[in-house]
Amino acid sequence: VAEAAGLLSAACRGYTNLGALYTVIDPAQALEVCRRGLEVARRIGDMHRTVSASPAYLKRCGVPQHPSELENGHHRLLGYFSWGDERFTLKRGDEEYEVHTRPAIALDDTNAMLAAGLAGLGIARTATFMVEPYLAAGTLQAVLPEWSRGSSPGYVVYPPNRQVSAKVSAVI
Repeated sequence: VAEAAGLLSAACRGYTNLGALYTVIDPAQALEVCRRGLEVARRIGDMHRTVSASPAYLKRCGVPQHPSELENGHHRLLGYFSWGDERFTLKRGDEEYEVHTRPAIALDDTNAMLAAGLAGLGIARTATFMVEPYLAAGTLQAVLPEWSRGSSPGYVVYPPNRQVSAKVSAVI
C-alpha cells in the first residue's frame, strides 16, 4: 500500500483535479458491487493497519503491554461505527489474541479516527500509510508494535463502461 500511496501522490501532483477517497469497506461488499457491473475494482496492494495513540494519552492512561489490556475499559479505544461491540485479531508470531471491545468513540471515517488519535482521545487503529508520518514525527506512538493487525486487500474502484481517464490510468 505504501507503493499505492506513492502512486496516488505522484498522480495527484501530475493531475491537479485528481481526488482520492480512502474508505474502510468490507472487501466482499465492494466486490459484490463490482460483480453486479456497477463498478470495476482493481487490486493495488495490501492495506496494513497500525495501533497507535498520542504520547499525551499514553502518559495519562499508561502503555498497554498485552492486547488483553485493550478490553474491559482498561483503555479508551476508538472504533469504527458498527452499532456495538467490535472484534479484531492481533498476532505475534504463532500467538493470536482476539480483542473484544466496545469503542469509547465510534467514527465512520479513517481521517476522523486519525484526528481523534492525534487529539489524545484514545487508541486508534488506522491504515499504516496514513499514520507513518505522525509516528516519525513523534506525534503518535505505536501501541503493541510487536503485535500485527494483519492486512486486507486494497482496491481502486471506478465506474465501468467509460473510457478510463489519464488520471485513473496513472493510478491503475
